[in-house]
Amino acid sequence: MQRRDSGDRSTRASSGITSLGDVLVPAKDHLTSQVLRSSSIQAPLTHELQRLGYFNYDAKEWVGRNHKYKQEVVRYGHFALALEAEVNKLEQQFEAESNEFRFLCEQVEAAQREYANLEALYKQEQRDKEEAERALLMARRRRDSQQKKHETLKKEVGELITNLCKTQDEAEKKYIKYLETWTEKQRVIQDRQRIEAERQALEKKTENSLREVQRLEESIMGIRFDFQQAWSDAKASEIDIIGLLRATKTRPGEEDWFAARTRALPKTKPPTWAKTRSPS
Repeated sequence: MQRRDSGDRSTRASSGITSLGDVLVPAKDHLTSQVLRSSSIQAPLTHELQRLGYFNYDAKEWVGRNHKYKQEVVRYGHFALALEAEVNKLEQQFEAESNEFRFLCEQVEAAQREYANLEALYKQEQRDKEEAERALLMARRRRDSQQKKHETLKKEVGELITNLCKTQDEAEKKYIKYLETWTEKQRVIQDRQRIEAERQALEKKTENSLREVQRLEESIMGIRFDFQQAWSDAKASEIDIIGLLRATKTRPGEEDWFAARTRALPKTKPPTWAKTRSPS
């Protein structure tokens, strides 16, 4: 196949191959609305020509058709460029919207996580609130129980204070009575001690008196014995009774009485019986 440039009037359209290199693309400013709106080519199809059994080649017709094909190619090329620009724009818009959608999805996920955290915090706060309410209820019950116990203890303390006052009064009375009894007991003890001391003194005095009486009795017995002995001796020796009385122990005042009466008597030697007298 011989290569031809774009300036030749014949193209590869006869061979059924369309090349964009053979298309004269006008400037974008020279495109008419008719060219852009045209979508039909008035030419017989190849398979129809083959079906009819003849192929009538007319160069002028095929040049027109080729020009029309080029116009269609240009139109479709600009349409493709417009579509490509639109697609690029849509892709950019889609990418931007995708980025925005991803950003929104991230925000939604963050919001969901935040909502989940807030929901967990809310549930935790609800549990804490329920626990606090239960604790408050238990505290109120304990407070009511403590108040009841306090009232009961207050009543018991009041009763104990009343009983204590009564007991204290009774104890004071008993203490006063005890002091009186103790004072009386001390007085009785003192009286008993005094009586005991007096009894002991009296016993001692009685004992002394008894000893004195015994001594006097012994002295009297000795005097009686001496008197009897002297009397018997006097009778035996016929001594005067006055001398016997003079030789005996006299009481106070008797000596003068005896002396007055015996002054005229001769002073002789004491009788022998005076030596046998028991000591006083």
